Amino acid sequence: RLVDMTQDSVPVISFDYGYLGEDERREDGTLLSPSLILVAADGHTRFVGAWVHLSKGVSNDYNVKTLVDYVVSLGYNRVQMKCDQDPSIRALRLEACTQLRLLNIEVAPEDSQRGTSQSNSIVEIQMKLVKGPTRSLVHFMNERHGVELAASSDMMAWAVSHAAFLLNRGERSSDGRIAFEFLRGRPDRRALPIFGDKVQWMEMGKKG
Repeated sequence: RLVDMTQDSVPVISFDYGYLGEDERREDGTLLSPSLILVAADGHTRFVGAWVHLSKGVSNDYNVKTLVDYVVSLGYNRVQMKCDQDPSIRALRLEACTQLRLLNIEVAPEDSQRGTSQSNSIVEIQMKLVKGPTRSLVHFMNERHGVELAASSDMMAWAVSHAAFLLNRGERSSDGRIAFEFLRGRPDRRALPIFGDKVQWMEMGKKG
């Protein structure tokens, strides 16, 4: 369902790259960089999305897909897409805007002021908020299962996205509402398993 937004209340979707973890080396001695993450934030509802990307820009279809799917999930028919002046993230925005228009979502690009992170402050704040619970989830996994997750571990990607999931359902604003409730109009009361535990599952709508 697309939410009709008037020109005066067009939501701004801000997004930026960040890094999580420290440099580490493979067994063959080659250097692995910290996990590259993309964080997106809806300035209207504070709903956040976060993903590990293997590279910047549009060199991987997954990069564009995560951003497009996130915007579609918000349900708007008109948005502004805001990022900084970095060529790689501008390329990502350009391709995402192209795909969103094909889905009948009106998109207007917006640039942050060059040389200052304050103009993109919403996503800067959400970036810090995502990193905190991500580190807590990774530490919990290490302690619970007696492992040491590397920055290159697949579980790191799950931890980053799950941290955003938890923020959307647990971080309350000054009016007492969480982002999920603000966006969907209702609280999310689903029971959550412990991160990293094995679960039995079935697709919604199917009968077992």
